[in-house]
Amino acid sequence: MSTWFTVASCLATFMLLGLALLRWGFVVVRVRGSSMLPAFRSGDRVLVRSGRRGGLRVGTVVVLRSPASAPPSPASLSPGQVRWSAGSRTLAGLWIIKRIAALPGDAVPQDMRASTGGTPVVPDGLFMVSADNPDGTDSRQLGFMPIGDILGTAVRNLTKPRV
Repeated sequence: MSTWFTVASCLATFMLLGLALLRWGFVVVRVRGSSMLPAFRSGDRVLVRSGRRGGLRVGTVVVLRSPASAPPSPASLSPGQVRWSAGSRTLAGLWIIKRIAALPGDAVPQDMRASTGGTPVVPDGLFMVSADNPDGTDSRQLGFMPIGDILGTAVRNLTKPRV
C-alpha cells in the first residue's frame, strides 16, 4: 500500500511540475543531430522559455520552426515532429535549435550573403541563424528566418554532462 502511495505521489508531483512549467511558458525539447556540437549533442534535453522574443541578442540560442515545415494538422504528425500544448495554444511541426547570427538592422555576415541575394543588412522582422558545427545547416543555406517563427530561447541544457 505504501509503495502505491509513493508512486502516486511522485506521479502527481511530476504532473503538477509539468503543468507549472507549461503555465510559466517553458517547454523541454530534445536535440536531434549534430549541427549544434559542441554546445548541444544529439539526445540532450534543453529547457526553453517560450514566447519571449524581446531581448534577443546575437549569440542567443533559440528554438524555431524549421523553414521546411508548415504546421501540420495534429492527426498528420509523424516521427520526428513534435507537438506541445502550452496553455491554450498548440504548437506542431518540425523545430530546429540554432544560435542567432544577426538581427534586424545588423549587417548580414559575409559567409551568409550568397543565400540572401547579396542583401547587406537584415530586414525588419527577419534574422539569421548559425550552427555551432561548421558542417551544420544554418542561414548559409536557409537565408533569412522570420522572427515570428521563434518558439523561445534556450535557458539551459538539462542533460547531465558526459564524462
